[in-house]
Amino acid sequence: MSEVIVAKAGGTSNADAAAVEQSLGWAERSDIFVVSAPGRLDGSDPVHSKVTDMLLGAHASYASVGEVSSHYIDAVTERYAAIAQGLGEHALPAAWVDNIPERIRAAARTGQDAASILGERLQAEIYEALGFTLLDPVKSPHNLGSD
Repeated sequence: MSEVIVAKAGGTSNADAAAVEQSLGWAERSDIFVVSAPGRLDGSDPVHSKVTDMLLGAHASYASVGEVSSHYIDAVTERYAAIAQGLGEHALPAAWVDNIPERIRAAARTGQDAASILGERLQAEIYEALGFTLLDPVKSPHNLGSD
């Protein structure tokens, strides 16, 4: 049996474009690279919060008033736009960023779990745009240990 190298980039390692650039070395040396949603940035502006916290806030806002607060939509979208644009030549297409608000609304309507996982999904799509293969556990042909 051959050795499989698994690495993980946590929230701080995905917090902004510079952190993603640094994490690419780990990703390149790994067979499987697990990413977290972007973590907290320095500063008090809402866009500096942990993305997962903002997405959970989006769900809570939907659950309490029947719609997602634009505060959460704008902050999460701005955060991913900054990461995508900060990657320069590797930037994702504008359509990817433009679709984030509706993805947030859909996840918030679906439930807390869907809202929570969206951050990791979006971050994985960034790595996919950088040339890595996205391994979706729901669609994977590999046994990911669900037994």
